[in-house]
Amino acid sequence: PVITLQWPQFFGAGNEKSRDSAPRVLIPGGQAIGVAIRTQGVLVVGAGDNGRDSLREGDMILSVNGVPLLESAMLTEAVNAAQGQPLSLRISRGGQENDLLLTPRYDESSRAWRLGVWVRDSGAGIGTVTFLTSDGTTFAGLGHGICDTDTGKLIPMKRGSITGVTVSQIVRGQPGTPGEIKGYFGAEKIGALIGNSHCGVFGMLTEKPASIPEGPFPVAKPEEVRAGDA
Repeated sequence: PVITLQWPQFFGAGNEKSRDSAPRVLIPGGQAIGVAIRTQGVLVVGAGDNGRDSLREGDMILSVNGVPLLESAMLTEAVNAAQGQPLSLRISRGGQENDLLLTPRYDESSRAWRLGVWVRDSGAGIGTVTFLTSDGTTFAGLGHGICDTDTGKLIPMKRGSITGVTVSQIVRGQPGTPGEIKGYFGAEKIGALIGNSHCGVFGMLTEKPASIPEGPFPVAKPEEVRAGDA
């Protein structure tokens, strides 16, 4: 199943009853990490105007003719195999699942069958750990969700992994232009992603980082937060 937890739910808080179980101390982050995710099905990132009952940008295609889609190549294979016959697609749109019956069209220029959509099944990038739990094995990162670059929408995640990163350049942020970390992914996985939400990404590390900042420090309650100098 797709997991989209906000951090209070992930760390055992989120309501009045469970607030006492929330972590009271956290370790500040700052470490660069490589993030790679696979989608739940394939994400439609571009679609032609083929009528009211066609696929739309932001739709997730979950299965074709009852077969779950694990990668975009499976959709291409199904379209080619259909040879112009209608395909039954199970899609997710706006949090609800629906069925569509679409017929591929033959494209003379490429000499191939097409549905008239562009899809994506994965994403990757470099981010920063925001904080770790006191044992250093559970973390939150980015401070925002991982969104598709074309649609701007949160990517429904099936699974994800974390790798180490060799940073090659840091582009300083300017007013109206966010900064950027550039670098290279490490060869080994150092953790797994558990969730991708508008609050950020959350996951588990295989081992405690060898070098971490000072801490842990107490977590302030909402009523304790005050505006101050940056």
